[in-house]
Amino acid sequence: MKKFKSLPELIATYESLDWSGTLFTNKQSWEISPTKTEILLLEGDDELEDLTEDQLPRLAQTNNASYLLDVEIFKSVIDFQRDRTHNSNIHDYVHALNYYLENDDFYDPS
Repeated sequence: MKKFKSLPELIATYESLDWSGTLFTNKQSWEISPTKTEILLLEGDDELEDLTEDQLPRLAQTNNASYLLDVEIFKSVIDFQRDRTHNSNIHDYVHALNYYLENDDFYDPS
């Protein structure tokens, strides 16, 4: 398990993330301040298949986190935002991620 203290820290290293990992976060914290919320990266069978009765990875539950996105999807959302607006800031990324979480689609106002 890897812990990222904030979304900016995760975005700074997102290109090196293994596409098969999964991201988890505390959804209440995310709703209040997504840029400052800790994000967990779980990778591999040992971390992702050790499940609780609620079918949540034990490491996520221990850290009071729930599913955010698969790394593959996360990277796609960030790439799409970067390609659409080359000088995107952290708030643009938050908007793109939240849009994807709510609509299961990429944000493209054009």
